Amino acid sequence: RNNNGEVAIRLIDKDKNTVKGAKKKIENNKCIFVFKDIENGQYAIQYFHDENSNEEVDKNFIGIPKEGCGFSNDAMGTFGPKKIEKWLFEVIRDKKVTLSTWYF
Repeated sequence: RNNNGEVAIRLIDKDKNTVKGAKKKIENNKCIFVFKDIENGQYAIQYFHDENSNEEVDKNFIGIPKEGCGFSNDAMGTFGPKKIEKWLFEVIRDKKVTLSTWYF
């Protein structure tokens, strides 16, 4: 929703282990990450828009994120993310994934 701060992203395996992670500044209201040397398999993405660059997802008094966040396959549930199985996607050679950020 703006160019403030940066996006922090994690590529994780089906056991929620971090495979790759990165942070990057936002330009023109978008942020593009390229992860190289990823083995074929099932992965998921978790990310957030760290608008104030404090390296954490700021939340309101009931735990709802005040900064944008999201998961691969738009796997956002009513009270947090859906199970990891809903986030997973298959990587075979080159894979392009477009993500939409949720702001509450």
